[in-house]
Amino acid sequence: MRIPGPDIPDLSVAPSGGPITAILGGIAAPIPLLCYSVNALLQQETYLPSRRGSGITVDGQAAGWLAISYLCLACLVHFHFFGGET
Repeated sequence: MRIPGPDIPDLSVAPSGGPITAILGGIAAPIPLLCYSVNALLQQETYLPSRRGSGITVDGQAAGWLAISYLCLACLVHFHFFGGET
């Protein structure tokens, strides 16, 4: 088992904050990301941000895989906040 450092959060524990955090973090936060990823899958075009502020527009098969990764990120946020111990 890897021990998280000071800058790496431990995602294996349930978040603190109660039902408000579960609703905001588990439902309200992933909804825009979910909608964006589904739209990107259908349109086969998405945006890849970068640290410098200027990202690139990706299309075709690469956009599909990037949209699936955005969908996985939405699932991670949802299940971490909403599927944790209540």
